[in-house]
Amino acid sequence: MNQAHVSVVIPAFNAEQYIVEALRSILAQSIVPNEIIVVDDGSTDATAECVRDFGHHVTLLQQENRGNFPALNRGIKSAQGEWLAFLDADDVWSPQRLEKQFAAFQNNPDLNCVYGHLLNFYSPETDAEFRARVVCPPQPLEGLWHHTLLMRRADFLRVGCFRTDWQVGNFIEWFARAARLGIKHTVLPDVLLYRRLHPNNTGVRERAAQQDYARILKFVLQGKRAATGTQT
Repeated sequence: MNQAHVSVVIPAFNAEQYIVEALRSILAQSIVPNEIIVVDDGSTDATAECVRDFGHHVTLLQQENRGNFPALNRGIKSAQGEWLAFLDADDVWSPQRLEKQFAAFQNNPDLNCVYGHLLNFYSPETDAEFRARVVCPPQPLEGLWHHTLLMRRADFLRVGCFRTDWQVGNFIEWFARAARLGIKHTVLPDVLLYRRLHPNNTGVRERAAQQDYARILKFVLQGKRAATGTQT
């Protein structure tokens, strides 16, 4: 699988402060992806210029600001690789992420997707007030989340793109769809992603949208009942 064609999709909004480090973490992989797509979601800073500095190594797509998941879907539809992986513009991959995930596929050919663990960290510029307000778990956490996902593009498209009805939590609905289709997954114990905590995190910035989680859960349960023919 060393020659497997991997497409990495990165949604980016006003990410000039972090995106260079994110891209370097991809290019430093022991198995370097063939395609890196950054979808600039209407940034008003120098995000696009930072991406262009990487030249032919990175494809830049630009659109009006529509949100994280519409940007992801735009990149997914443009991807040409056999495999899909994702990264937020402010996070960082571990150096052997793809190598470890491909080893899991080789060890178990029945798998459709492989996740891993993530480790949160405070971005260096955050102050004491932010660190007192936002908890940074010291231990690795199970990353059952699209940010640690690697899967064949064909399998991903069989499940379908992310819904864009909500601002946060959209992956929960996607994961439920995948489960109903019998998509088989595993979660590696390895840390594959370092997740940066800072004031502009989607989860921090859009706390007002947290009620979306309740709506998504209701939507998922309704879909499960429809699939099984059960009623409330």
